[in-house]
Amino acid sequence: MFKISRCYDSHTHFLGTGEIHSSLSLGEIRNPRTDLAQLKIQKTHFRGPWLYGFGWNFDPGLVAPHELSQQFPDHPVFFVRADGHSAWANEKALSLAGISDPSGRGLLGDVDKKKIDDLLPKWSRAQKKIYLQKAQDYFLKNGFTHIREMTADLEELEILLEMESQQELRAYLELNFVCNEFSDLRGLLQSLEPFRRISSRKIRFSGIKIFLDGALGSRGAYLSQDYADAEGRGDLLWKLADFKNTLQTCWQQSWPVSLHALGDESLHLALQAAVEVQTETGLRGILNLEHVEIFRNESLELMKQLDVRCFMQPCHWLSDHSWLKERLGNLSKLAFRWEDLRQAGIPIYWGSDSPVEPASVFKNFEALQRSAQKGILSYAGDLSSPHQHPDSNWGARCESWFDEGKLSQLILDGEKIL
Repeated sequence: MFKISRCYDSHTHFLGTGEIHSSLSLGEIRNPRTDLAQLKIQKTHFRGPWLYGFGWNFDPGLVAPHELSQQFPDHPVFFVRADGHSAWANEKALSLAGISDPSGRGLLGDVDKKKIDDLLPKWSRAQKKIYLQKAQDYFLKNGFTHIREMTADLEELEILLEMESQQELRAYLELNFVCNEFSDLRGLLQSLEPFRRISSRKIRFSGIKIFLDGALGSRGAYLSQDYADAEGRGDLLWKLADFKNTLQTCWQQSWPVSLHALGDESLHLALQAAVEVQTETGLRGILNLEHVEIFRNESLELMKQLDVRCFMQPCHWLSDHSWLKERLGNLSKLAFRWEDLRQAGIPIYWGSDSPVEPASVFKNFEALQRSAQKGILSYAGDLSSPHQHPDSNWGARCESWFDEGKLSQLILDGEKIL
């Protein structure tokens, strides 16, 4: 049996977790040619006329032209991959979004996926509250009392504050707010400014979230060389000049920046930009690095010059290691370098990326142990410490006790709830 005080999942999509646990799950699809017909579709799986599902992780090469359209000819269909950065859509969906698809397979990367994301009917405020409550129950059930949300918006913040005022918010939440492009930044910061003056016991602001590239699983992460199993290096989703301006603007207003830069090249370029901003302006702000799944030695040297915190998900190794070398080639030796970060004195925190992976302390421990047997440099620190929120005064009376692979006792604000 062991205890973690202020048990922390440092990288989640909190609202998305509640939503996905209520949506059509595609995780059991292994072969779309045989398994699509086995899906049990319910009314709750629709967003307006759109059939929406999440979690497929099969080889996209198995998708035949027009396969999804033949199975679902009557309404637009949008199925998001488990990494959240690519999708599969039928012809009706593609037509509504104005997306050309010469292959007929309906497989979308980050840019085209966002076009459909923007078309989907929005959840009502009441529905969002239900999803937030479901997410809270899910994380507490798995022992997490402190949760860092990576994709919040203003309405989610308002609902959470309402839940807190009604004593329905039990977990401690850190919120990151997504900025999709530099032109949106000033409006976002202005809309958030009044809330920074509100005193909340359970809600804190963690940063402005930037997606600089995509994911390795969908070959959207921006690498320093072509993918070993496909043409291209991935894509940068922001201009570096805009990213620098974002850093400067956020740091001037004491906002941390939380950066998704999953490829080794996108991360290195972002770190260079941060050092330049720091040197040119004298500003020294917080740069939160999300995932940090692959990086070069020269990038580590840049991290040492900055106020950097790394938020990693060891559990991703369990999902990625089987194809990592095939996809990355010789860059695969630069992946999952948590011990190098620890030795460099860079703060590290473990998370799950839920709903991409289950929220589980034990999944991360399993990954740390198994990866060391497969050639990843073993993490020499205490495995539990990166799952502990660093502020000992925030939720000080929260304890999660684990035994034999499961949560055995949960104490929340001094009250035993399990």
